[in-house]
Order: sequence, then C-alpha cells, then structure tokens
Amino acid sequence: MGRVFVDANEVKKEGLFIDTRFNLQDKTWGQTVFNEGHIEGAVYWGLESDLSDMSGKEGRHPMPTKEQLTNLFESAGLQFEDTIYIYDQGAAPFAARAWWMLKYANFPNVYIVNGGMIALTEVGFGVTSETKSYPKSTLSIQWNDKDLCKSRRCEANC
Repeated sequence: MGRVFVDANEVKKEGLFIDTRFNLQDKTWGQTVFNEGHIEGAVYWGLESDLSDMSGKEGRHPMPTKEQLTNLFESAGLQFEDTIYIYDQGAAPFAARAWWMLKYANFPNVYIVNGGMIALTEVGFGVTSETKSYPKSTLSIQWNDKDLCKSRRCEANC
C-alpha cells in the first residue's frame, strides 16, 4: 500500500492540493472556510458534494459511482503521475476518505498531510482566497475493485 501520511515539512510545493475540510454539524463550513482561505492552488472536495453519492441509499454518505469519481478526478485536472496532497482540518476523516478513493482509482502518489491545513500554514505554505481551475483531464482508470469488495465484505462476489 505504501506511505499514507506525510508531514507538512516534507510536502513539495509543486504537488497538487485537495482541500477536504468539512463539518458534519455545519455542512456549509468546509466550502465557506475554503472560500475564505486555502493552500494556494488547492481545489475543494466536499464530503457530500463530491465524496459521496447522496442519492444513494447505502449509509449516511454512500460511495460515489465510478462515473462520478472519474468526473471528479478529471474535473480537478488530475493525472496519474501527479503528486497529490490531501488535507482537512486535521484529526478528521475527510482527507482519508479522499485518499482511499484516489487509491481505489490506482493513483500512485497520494498522501494525507499530517496535521492538515494548520500544519501546512505553519511550515510556510501560502494561503489564498483565489480559486484556481485546471484543464479537465482524460483518465483511463483501472479500478482496484478488490479493495472495494473487501471493504464491503463481499469477497465471495469479487
């Protein structure tokens, strides 16, 4: 599986950043704080708007479809060779959820920033309220379905 977490002082400035800050008690909080300030160049992925299929019936935050995930990844302009750093507010599960979805799609260089947004700013990463958009990419994803099956305890059906 490789390394999951990276300390903020190990993060390379040329990487791509995904902000996944969210609050289950205030569903607009993550987008609001992103709009107020985020790591320069970061894109925002919300738990309910991007990392869940809220039309689904399986659980509180159902897994997005492969089509939805492909669209999310391509809309962010991601390429498989990118180094991707995911952060949340620190000590929250949202960056881990995005990390898992990217690994499910076999992105090889994906890391969760230990300590989240605060840790990145403490080591000098710039913060901006400006939103950056990236050219849409085209991906040919080889899904790691065995990981999904294991997580749903359906090994017999894989």
